Amino acid sequence: MNLFRKFVFSSIVSAVVIAAIYFYAFNYQFGAPIEASYDVKNWIEFKEEMARRVEGPRVLLVGDSNVLFGMDSSRVEGLVGIPVINMGLHGGLPLDRILNVALETARSGDVVVLPLVWNYYINDYSDPEDWMIDQIIAWDREYFDGLSMFRKLQYAKAISAENIYRNIIIKFNSEAVIKLNPLRRQISKEEMMTVYNEKSTSNPYFLYSYINFNGRGDMRNTCGVLVPVTSATYSIKDKLNDKSVGLLVNVVKVLRAKGVAVFIAAPVQIDDEFTRGEPYQSFLAKTWKQLGDHGLPLAGSPTDFFFPKQSFFNTPFHLNCESNGDRADRLGKLLLSVMPAAGEKLSAASSKN
Repeated sequence: MNLFRKFVFSSIVSAVVIAAIYFYAFNYQFGAPIEASYDVKNWIEFKEEMARRVEGPRVLLVGDSNVLFGMDSSRVEGLVGIPVINMGLHGGLPLDRILNVALETARSGDVVVLPLVWNYYINDYSDPEDWMIDQIIAWDREYFDGLSMFRKLQYAKAISAENIYRNIIIKFNSEAVIKLNPLRRQISKEEMMTVYNEKSTSNPYFLYSYINFNGRGDMRNTCGVLVPVTSATYSIKDKLNDKSVGLLVNVVKVLRAKGVAVFIAAPVQIDDEFTRGEPYQSFLAKTWKQLGDHGLPLAGSPTDFFFPKQSFFNTPFHLNCESNGDRADRLGKLLLSVMPAAGEKLSAASSKN
């Protein structure tokens, strides 16, 4: 073997060894008790369990934290006549992670309502975000494993060697880290439900935790204005993101094929000078029209859930408890207006159970 061939062979062997070491290191880091929002795992499991316990047709309110907060699902249920479950989750979750909940939970006869904030339509859901990367490493490997190879490579590329090393060290010292940070310990669904049954009814204060959910999945103890809000954080873009809308179109098709009715509703928004101004109103009109042009099932108008500033609890996406009833009434009436025939059929089916 001449010198050149030796060089090529050794280079290939070195590359393979380095790749193998990186692959091992990358996979080893999963489950490391790094700083992350571990309770979101409990949110997902709790809401899926609450939905599972309901027999017959259900209305599933699926989305981000604008769905989680400021909702009275029981009141909506009283209007539409079938059980309503609040499946609202964390606004940091990407669109496909949120829609996965609908795909995994919805069954024939259900109605899925998607009151997503506008960012989900105008931003690329496939762009890795630092917050979500931490969740994947800490507790959501199942989501990562379900991604396409291309998406996996996107996430792998987004994690620096420095962070991989940090994660490995933390995982190697998991026992000590969890001892210092007990909230980083992942608990089973059984333990989670036991803790909920023991603590949920005795908690009178706001907690960003599943033990602060009621039995329908609504966030409780959110009265008053905890933090003054502003609409200045609302994003405006001229065009929808093709990838995100394409994903949504495909998911709607899959749900409909399962016998699930799907409707897209507007999110809650601050009613003020900015949102009533021409630029924002133009953005809403264009966004709503573009969603409709893609054949997505729209319910109502993009301004259906405008509320004054004093109706918001701690962010411009979270209504307070004083506004729960108003929003529930608007949503219930909206659903009845867009699915009268479906509503009668579902109510009849529900009454038989």
